[in-house]
Amino acid sequence: MRAKFAAYLLCSALACPLMAQAEAPLSAIDWLNDPVPNPLTLSPDLVEPEVTQTALTPDISVTPLGEIQSDAVGLLPPKMTGLPLDLWQHSATDDLVDLIEAQSVKTLPAMQALFYTLMLAEAEAPGDSDQRNRLLTARLDALLDLGAVEAVQAILDRANPATPDLFARWFQATLLTGDEDRACLQLMQTPRLAPSYAA
Repeated sequence: MRAKFAAYLLCSALACPLMAQAEAPLSAIDWLNDPVPNPLTLSPDLVEPEVTQTALTPDISVTPLGEIQSDAVGLLPPKMTGLPLDLWQHSATDDLVDLIEAQSVKTLPAMQALFYTLMLAEAEAPGDSDQRNRLLTARLDALLDLGAVEAVQAILDRANPATPDLFARWFQATLLTGDEDRACLQLMQTPRLAPSYAA
């Protein structure tokens, strides 16, 4: 009896490793055990992309990094106004200047408030903006017409009034706010900015 039991244990010990090798390994993800029925094969068209026969380059506009475009300067960022950052960017400067100059909102308080916000908005300059700063000049004239002298001075403090047109408006604003010493000092340092001999 003992001999039979010992033989049974010996056979069991030898059979266990063989049974373990016959079973497939278990996976925590069921579909990993399924064989792939149709393996994906890439066609030659997908492997090698087509090469263009022309070398046309798109039009690129270049602006030096760090340079502030004066037409973009404002006091109110888009988060405050709710206006998009590209507010002016896709319009022609001449059209924008004509529209600003055509506005007459003095007798309409609600429109005046909206127009005032629009003139103070910080937004990208139009695509055709140049060193003449026509959009900024039109905005400043509209603000002066509304009596917003402090706003004009604040915008020009940020925009650096280094051209005669911008300096003339900054000089006028500082005279009205009592801050003319700053404008006079800059005028003595750069006399070419003088709007007139009277200044």
